[in-house]
Amino acid sequence: LCEEGEWSNAKTLYARCIGIFKNMPKPQKDSLTKEMNEKRDEILNILNLNVAQCLLKKNMHNDAIKHCKEALTYVKHNPKAYYRMSIAY
Repeated sequence: LCEEGEWSNAKTLYARCIGIFKNMPKPQKDSLTKEMNEKRDEILNILNLNVAQCLLKKNMHNDAIKHCKEALTYVKHNPKAYYRMSIAY
């Protein structure tokens, strides 16, 4: 979708994936190993950065900043998140 410039549709799909990872049932979340939790955080980081990119393309800078900040909650030192946030400002 991104290659075709379908930014709204891509953002919708990424946001749906974020919802699935963030809102997993408590028993399932509690059963994750440390490695699985780290992988989950990496995926949430990537998904938020992808949403931010879509929002930047749609000139929705404030929302892009929010997603960059959320990405930083999962991976603290992420140059891509800081870069995309600086573009949004």
